[in-house]
Amino acid sequence: ALAQEVLGTSSSVQDHSRGSLCGPQRTWLNISFRLAQPRPLHPQKAALQVVLSRGPESMAAQTAITLPVPEFLVIGDAFLDVQCGGLAQLPRWDADELVPRPIEFLAGGGGLNTACHLARAGRRVELRCALGDDDAGAKLRSAAANAGVVVVPLAAPAGAATGVCIVLSGQSDRAFATHRGAVAVAGLSDADIERAREVGARGGHVHVAGYYNMPAVRARVGELFRAVREAGGSSSLNPQWDADERWDGICELSVAAGTAPGVLICSYSEMLQLATCDVVTRLHGTTITEGPRLDFDQSGQQSLRQRLDAGRARFQQGVRQLLDAGRARCVVVTHGENPARALSCDDERLACAVPPDLEPDALVDATGAGDAFAAGFLTKFAVRDPSIDLDDALRTGCAYGAACCGVVGASAALDPSRVAAYAREIVPSPGQQGPVSWSARPRRPPSQ
Repeated sequence: ALAQEVLGTSSSVQDHSRGSLCGPQRTWLNISFRLAQPRPLHPQKAALQVVLSRGPESMAAQTAITLPVPEFLVIGDAFLDVQCGGLAQLPRWDADELVPRPIEFLAGGGGLNTACHLARAGRRVELRCALGDDDAGAKLRSAAANAGVVVVPLAAPAGAATGVCIVLSGQSDRAFATHRGAVAVAGLSDADIERAREVGARGGHVHVAGYYNMPAVRARVGELFRAVREAGGSSSLNPQWDADERWDGICELSVAAGTAPGVLICSYSEMLQLATCDVVTRLHGTTITEGPRLDFDQSGQQSLRQRLDAGRARFQQGVRQLLDAGRARCVVVTHGENPARALSCDDERLACAVPPDLEPDALVDATGAGDAFAAGFLTKFAVRDPSIDLDDALRTGCAYGAACCGVVGASAALDPSRVAAYAREIVPSPGQQGPVSWSARPRRPPSQ
């Protein structure tokens, strides 16, 4: 029918003297004409294909594309990780340390890692990050697409290179050497903040990761959190380690002003630094202590009860400072193999989850375990019911973090069966009295 319409022919057989076609010739033309037409893409896939195929120089064209509103908007860092795993010790100057495993080029960065884990958990995720128009940027776009993440670039100066991080890791610890590149100079635009508002209005969640890797983003992050909260959404911030060790940019966040995240997710050492450097700490001249000395049982091992009691005291001292200063409505702290804890401004009770014990062969690479924990914890957000069971969220986060230690690559896919098995191993901590619930989307306005 399409061929007939184009050629001006009717459904009946035309006279050959008028130059029309009939019989086998018409059938052949009809089939070939249809085969020549490209199969139309679903609108979401078409938008994703354009976004992933363009670099930052085509930012204006990409922002004109209407993408479906995601459940999670992740604004964070993305790096190409040069992974050197299995090291017995870190290299020394003027020496060569042999690497037992092949050196790999893998997708990394706190924002990208968390986005990939959330997408593989079946959530709709959009990642806004800074990528250069180079081979490293192309690899990261491809890795995100394979995980089901839609990538939209943050505005960065032309010629900025994609960030690259050299990761040296072993069973005991890890170290990094990083060139931030575009990550350090890309900032938030009006379109990024409006997108966060749109996600919040749909009951979604906005997560900022790699905060201290993105100094230009910090300039407007309070405005971002205010937009999400005013729209009725939830938000979180994972600052990660400050390589400059200045730990600024947190004192400006305020729950009262609506510029603070709903949840602050950090490691124990990061929490100590943030609390010590907070304006409240400086005004009162106090510091976060390392806590009392611990007694050991006859086997020389610290008991679970001792770990919980000592860790709880130090945790509450630092976290209470951050909550009282209004840096977040809820603070979540991880501490390696020690319990992960959460405390909110709405409930004096402490939520706690003890990570599962890992067998030696299950501890392959700890890189990205904190990002995986954040993703697991956040899987409980962006749902119809804003009430979050913090104990359940901590258990899921610990299971994700433990599973991440068993794979190479911070954004690598996790084994769902292993995540489920780890979650079953995590039991309520001694003395736990019922679940601790917290509302991720406050009902009162920011002014109150």
